[in-house]
Amino acid sequence: MEDKYKKDGFVILRDFFDPQKIQHIVDEAHLIYKNQMYKLGIIDNLHVNNEVFECSLEELFNLHFETFLNCGKQCQHIIDLWKLSLDDKIIDTIKKMGIKAPIISTRPVLFSNSVKISKSTINHTVPPHQDWASMQGSVNSVVCWVPLIDINQSLGSIALVPGSHKEGLVTNEKVQSFGLVDKYNKESFVSYDMKQGDVIFFSSFLVHKSGDNITSNIRWSTHFRYNDLNDKSFINNGYPHAYIYKPVDGMLRPDFDTMSACKDYFENT
Repeated sequence: MEDKYKKDGFVILRDFFDPQKIQHIVDEAHLIYKNQMYKLGIIDNLHVNNEVFECSLEELFNLHFETFLNCGKQCQHIIDLWKLSLDDKIIDTIKKMGIKAPIISTRPVLFSNSVKISKSTINHTVPPHQDWASMQGSVNSVVCWVPLIDINQSLGSIALVPGSHKEGLVTNEKVQSFGLVDKYNKESFVSYDMKQGDVIFFSSFLVHKSGDNITSNIRWSTHFRYNDLNDKSFINNGYPHAYIYKPVDGMLRPDFDTMSACKDYFENT
């Protein structure tokens, strides 16, 4: 596996996770949206099927965009998503790929990509790019891409350029934190149908992109990023960290009656 990874810049591991473990994360993400859609009267129960759910999600996006965004933000903090990013199978695998002292580069990211719930193209079909441009960590940093549902070519499975990791950083510009690359033609990319439970590990320097989702369905996926504290370049560069997390200034809901809410919760439940 290590030789193939160093040669191509990626490896695909089939049946890496139990699909039920992955589906549980999907169900948790759906419930976050369903709770708000039920409150708003978009759905009449929390047990709607996937077709109704995705149609209702589009309605939430169009009519209640702020709530839609807040749901997406909460999805990034699903506990089982974070647990998956720390799964021993992932850590053992990246160690076999050369990461001697693994450390998390950034928090997990859960994606729900579809043209019907996007305001710009880059939100549903990310053009060719390199993840290292946003990570800027160790030279041997690794990304683990996990399809949360079965993702075939019609749904827009990830596409990669084998061997492109050996060229280092070739990005021309950063757009919404993506280090975009335009030096490869369509024929340079390879893509694979991926099943729920499969994973792809790839170098953060590997050029890749989203495939074209030509369906009306949503592509659900997640990725995790890891650096190596023992990498010489990472040490020599002073362990740079490219991400900024901070709370917003002010109160998000200044009219929220916290006294009544606290009394109701602590005295009546």
